Amino acid sequence: MSKVMMNAKQRGGPVFRTHFGFTMSRNQASKPMDEARGRGFSESPQISVPRRQMEHIASISRSSGLGKDGDTLKNFKVQEEYRGFLRGKVDNVLRRYPQRSTETDKETTARVNAQENVLILFRKLREGIYSSRRTDAFALEVYETSLYLATIFESPKQTTAVIPHLVPALYLKTPSPHNSRLDTVLISLLHHLVATYPSQGTFRQFFDTIPSDFLPRNSAFHIWITSIARSLRSRDYACFSALSSSENISKTGRACHVKPSSHLRIVCEEKSKIHPGRSFGRRIENYQVIMKIRGHG
Repeated sequence: MSKVMMNAKQRGGPVFRTHFGFTMSRNQASKPMDEARGRGFSESPQISVPRRQMEHIASISRSSGLGKDGDTLKNFKVQEEYRGFLRGKVDNVLRRYPQRSTETDKETTARVNAQENVLILFRKLREGIYSSRRTDAFALEVYETSLYLATIFESPKQTTAVIPHLVPALYLKTPSPHNSRLDTVLISLLHHLVATYPSQGTFRQFFDTIPSDFLPRNSAFHIWITSIARSLRSRDYACFSALSSSENISKTGRACHVKPSSHLRIVCEEKSKIHPGRSFGRRIENYQVIMKIRGHG
């Protein structure tokens, strides 16, 4: 067993330090939603729900649209109000529950419960969007944010549930621009590498569904992600280390005419301390998303 793998095993997995210890300002938290505003918000009958009742809006899946207020989240205006309500929930969780390497079991349980609650509320909103067949910029932002938060909160079940509706389906139905599409595709591919590691069957199946213009075959990022997969498959950790170096990722970004993204480069800072398979894949996902939500990339 390599020293890298032993270090990871002794620590029980990756340790997240200062990168999780941040709070997100209201402006940062609302940035993805604000970008969507005006680019697809549809007119819908005005139904205003008091903020104190937002927590108890009926879920489409639980009510089947038959109970009292069972169709409330199918209304576009309510969906937008509910998204604003969720912004406050995300702010609160990131502020109150930063993940620390020194947290106690009790603190871990409290953090995970709070994170899962936020993800469940986002799932409720996605159900309303799906049931209303909404496919505009607002819908895209909700699905993208759901994916990013599920990745940060290390909830593979939620991540797996979001991806099929988002890539490529929702991008194909939603008018441009798709500013976060490349990030989303890479995060989704990395998730599939992580979720079934060391098997790559699901990764390959998903890869085959991605339209060529989403990740052009000869592009630097296409070559990068397939090389990452190959190095993990062959357990060539020396190659993996080279591919995941900060310098190589910056070079890849420049070759794709993408600004060398700190959300890709920062992942390399502590890569030598963790398992080069499952743990590193999860860290790539987490750091990409963290830097994205903070507005650095």
